[in-house]
Amino acid sequence: MGRPERLTPERQERFLKAIHAGSFPEVAAAYAGFSSASYYRYMHGASRQHATFRREVVRAQSELELELVGRITLEAASNPQWAWVFLQRRFSKRWGPGANPEPDLAD
Repeated sequence: MGRPERLTPERQERFLKAIHAGSFPEVAAAYAGFSSASYYRYMHGASRQHATFRREVVRAQSELELELVGRITLEAASNPQWAWVFLQRRFSKRWGPGANPEPDLAD
């Protein structure tokens, strides 16, 4: 018989809570009670449980990103510095260092 599965529902919940709070996966794994190596094994595993875990991790990361982008966007409405930072990072080809946000009207 193999080792007992360490990805219990309780550990998965703790891991997802840490991810949603912004932790790196390795830190979240330690918080949840399993190793970084186990995290990567779960993320690449073929079992139904591993596939569900992968979907939940992606969902938690997406929710965090949407929440943070929303905060930045709201702040940008009242603080031009946040708008500038957002444009430089999100649309770096047009707004990043050395870019010209003006369209070329010579054509």
